[in-house]
Amino acid sequence: MKPNSTNSYKNTSEPAEPGLRIAPVEETDFQTLTAWITAEFPYFKTDPNHYRKRMLDKPIETYKLEKNARMIGYIEIEYLTPDVARINGLGVEPDKRNNGYGTHLIHFALQRLNTPEITTVLLLVHPKNQIAKRMYAKHGFTFKRMFDQTISGEIVEEWQKHPHARARPAKKT
Repeated sequence: MKPNSTNSYKNTSEPAEPGLRIAPVEETDFQTLTAWITAEFPYFKTDPNHYRKRMLDKPIETYKLEKNARMIGYIEIEYLTPDVARINGLGVEPDKRNNGYGTHLIHFALQRLNTPEITTVLLLVHPKNQIAKRMYAKHGFTFKRMFDQTISGEIVEEWQKHPHARARPAKKT
């Protein structure tokens, strides 16, 4: 279930770096967005019309990261059940990677999903994508299982985070 507008988060976020902004994707962004998705995730064939229909038919939110009013990244959140959400995709332009922009997007998504209703946040990651796995681990995600479906003929990992779980105290020896 999507959070409603009475929650304490904002739909637009201004990250600390000047000129950066996270905002909902607009229809005028679909061409750029679908080109990125197809390039990053070749198994997911899409075009602007398919993406528009998908966003209308499913409980999906997509946000863009802009730098100086130009889209340089995105994140997609899908609400699978009233208490489980999945980050379906996160992408940053190749020449903008390793600058913390993926972290900005993860922080935003986790802030967005920090509601009493959402108890689990899932994501899928390719086993060889060590950079992404390190970033997800830094944000509290842990390996859950090998995903029960292949994506583009490859097995992927499912990771999870429980936003409201409290850290366990260290065992005394």
